[in-house]
Amino acid sequence: MIRFLSKALLFMTVAPCMAASHGDWSLSRIAAPSGTPVCVLLHSHSADLPVRNIAIKGFANRDFLVVTMYKEAWQLDKGETPVSIAFEDSPAITFAGHADGPVIDMDLRRDLTAEMMISLAKNAALIIRFPSLPEGAWVVPLQEPELSSAFVQCWRQVRAAR
Repeated sequence: MIRFLSKALLFMTVAPCMAASHGDWSLSRIAAPSGTPVCVLLHSHSADLPVRNIAIKGFANRDFLVVTMYKEAWQLDKGETPVSIAFEDSPAITFAGHADGPVIDMDLRRDLTAEMMISLAKNAALIIRFPSLPEGAWVVPLQEPELSSAFVQCWRQVRAAR
């Protein structure tokens, strides 16, 4: 079950109007405090690991994804930090993440959003590295094509309804 929701989603009210789960992944449609609908694809590690999570968020009013990485033990200074994302079949791409305490938020470039969604559905793992932090790679198991497809459908619906 999700053990940190309030920190990783930070500015959102957790009032799911749609929810699904599969393995360590869950999908919710929630609302930001502004009322903007948001689809959230969340991976929560099992209980025997340190509390760390990744949330992929599609906002109704944006044409790019926001990726949030949370680790309970992080006490990061507010500012930019590089984040590298790769799939098993592609080279890593490094982005500017925005750190603040236990959270790093990253806007996924619009031109990579479709590629990210396809890769989530067809690859076995997402690999996240933090080049400037003393943090090992996060290898996030995927193999949840149904949830990836449902996320894409959710995001299309909230964007069409705006």
